[in-house]
Amino acid sequence: MDFVERREFPRLQVAIPARVSGPNGTTAGEIKNISREGAAIEFQGKIGEAGDVVELSLLSSGVLGGALRGKIVRVEKVQEGCLMNITFTNVDRKLREALAELSDLLVDAPGGGLRKHSRVVRRIPIRYGGKAKLQGIAENISMKGMALVVESPLKQGDVVEVVVPHPRSKKNLQFRGTVVRVQPHSMDRKLYSVGLEFKEITKGEQERLRQLLRAIMKST
Repeated sequence: MDFVERREFPRLQVAIPARVSGPNGTTAGEIKNISREGAAIEFQGKIGEAGDVVELSLLSSGVLGGALRGKIVRVEKVQEGCLMNITFTNVDRKLREALAELSDLLVDAPGGGLRKHSRVVRRIPIRYGGKAKLQGIAENISMKGMALVVESPLKQGDVVEVVVPHPRSKKNLQFRGTVVRVQPHSMDRKLYSVGLEFKEITKGEQERLRQLLRAIMKST
């Protein structure tokens, strides 16, 4: 199993109110994901086209001292309006530090829709099963659970031990999750997408998980 992580920085899937300004005006929108290199914003109307420069202001955080400036990579139609992907163009050391601090705050934020928590999107090799002998990939992790890619199907209701490497130390962290979803993977039908939910998690495990998510967001 070899799913290459092509993105330089991890993404955080969120639902943050924002204001975006471009050549065609200013409108309210919602940030759907954000990283140290860019963001995806959903909004109604038309702000600009690929190549245009826009400014993005978060409405629910005082961490960032000013607007984020970015160049539009693409704009696509979605059911709720338009989804615009931008690459930040004004990122210096100070702003990177602010984005890292913002990520720390957003780990516990809502993830949008029915999701109660934001998700860190990063492909991470993990081990799972009895004595952690089986290998898989974690595609995203939140305070509520994680999505895995595995070679053998699991059953809904199974309780699975997962070992996740810490990106900033040699320690491995172990979590226990209940299988709530199993389906063929969209990219390879020989593999399976498995959704795990952390139904029984102690306060100590919650804090270790929170620190893991923050460390992943700061990794490259």
